[in-house]
Amino acid sequence: MVVIITETRLGSAEAHQLANRLRYRQVISQEPTGYCGGIWVFSDLRNLSMQHIFHGDNEIEINLLRV
Repeated sequence: MVVIITETRLGSAEAHQLANRLRYRQVISQEPTGYCGGIWVFSDLRNLSMQHIFHGDNEIEINLLRV
């Protein structure tokens, strides 16, 4: 399962903390700009893995790979 959270306004350290609590093993995140934006993408690696392709100011591009 993949979970996507947008407009987090928090950094990658918080993303990893939440992923650990939810038992998701893979995290890709985009840092917010000031107090705007922020994207977190979590995968539990049961059926899908993520390959990070690109990230811009407010976007993340990933490939979803079947495990």
